[in-house]
Amino acid sequence: MNRADVTFLWPAKLPDAGGGGGRSWSVSALEAAERAKTSWLRIHGNKDTGAYDRFVARAELPEPKFEDKTFGELVRIAFKDRIIDSIDHSLVKEIYGLI
Repeated sequence: MNRADVTFLWPAKLPDAGGGGGRSWSVSALEAAERAKTSWLRIHGNKDTGAYDRFVARAELPEPKFEDKTFGELVRIAFKDRIIDSIDHSLVKEIYGLI
């Protein structure tokens, strides 16, 4: 949810279990997402630290209000008709040379 009351999906990746490159970006993104459940914040990519810096709003703002929708509903809204949900999807048929 942003300050204009627009719901959006943020593709925050899960950290690599092996501790490989990019782990600090993933960990800091998930920490920011968790904090954003109760506080307004913005993030900024910090190449020097290899992670996101979080900046919590200084003003006394009400907690973010999230829509009462399941994750599946949000995905369907975000991707509309661009979801492959069966083997009969036209893109799957095209890949297999069936159309």
